[in-house]
Amino acid sequence: MNKVFAGVAAGLVAVLAPVAGAQTEGFYQEPAFNDAVMVFSSEGDLFRVSPSGGTALRLTTHPEVETAPMLSPDGQFIAFEGNYDGPTEIYVMPVGGGEPRRLTAEGGRVSVRGWLDSNTVIYNTGNVPGTIPHLLRTIEIDTLRQADIPLADADEMTLSGDGETL
Repeated sequence: MNKVFAGVAAGLVAVLAPVAGAQTEGFYQEPAFNDAVMVFSSEGDLFRVSPSGGTALRLTTHPEVETAPMLSPDGQFIAFEGNYDGPTEIYVMPVGGGEPRRLTAEGGRVSVRGWLDSNTVIYNTGNVPGTIPHLLRTIEIDTLRQADIPLADADEMTLSGDGETL
């Protein structure tokens, strides 16, 4: 596991070194990538760059903060956290850029956790009645239909390689 993390960290430094040299140095964080694209947050915005390097393209310019980008399995969308209207909510936008679309309206206490499939975002919410401090939910990006994942007090998860098991 440490070798994988070290390799990802070294790759991020190698890809972003030309970006840092081309303009002022910054804090490049939270990379999400596949073979075709890498998305990361910096300066409160989201950026896209080729995994092989080059100049990063700023995807968002809102004065508020966008963080925690997660690429959809098909690489077409980015789910992320933003606080455009006050509290942090979950948004989605095309990986090529465009207008972010709000997915949640929970008044904050939400965090992107990943994708169930290319149409369904998994997120954590602290907006649950009763004694459970937080819960995992899914939301479909086209219909906004939500569903709870029935695991009490779960905060993070991953989908197995077969795409069937959490």
